[in-house]
Amino acid sequence: MVSSQLDSDDKPTTRDIYVQHYEQFRSMNVILYQLPVIFSTILGALYYFAFSFVKVSETISIFVLAFCGIVSIVGVIVIQRFGLAFSAYIDNLNELDGRFKITLRDSKCPSVLTAIKMLLWATLIMSIVAIWYISSDMLVLAASSAAD
Repeated sequence: MVSSQLDSDDKPTTRDIYVQHYEQFRSMNVILYQLPVIFSTILGALYYFAFSFVKVSETISIFVLAFCGIVSIVGVIVIQRFGLAFSAYIDNLNELDGRFKITLRDSKCPSVLTAIKMLLWATLIMSIVAIWYISSDMLVLAASSAAD
């Protein structure tokens, strides 16, 4: 439970639940700010490999770029699920905080999670465009060598 010792017959108090939710919220907040670094590191390394390997094997580069697209989609799903859990904690804490709650729900600006998801969708689009570009280049080379 919480750091306080509870007997098996004791029920957690509202304060115990509040403290536990804030501890979980803090942990999730730390993870939230690590996710963009994790995804940018993974995708950056894959993009670097894919584009530095184009001259060696275009096929391998295409597969790596396709994997980048998959990582982007999985990232969006992870962020979406994370956001649902994060929002549940925020809702519970806001309810317990009462009139002292702090919320940005009415803000016109997108949330951090929405911004991260938008960037991941952008990397998916970049992967698709890069695959198309490399594939069309391969087709041009194949057509020119067939003509010779």
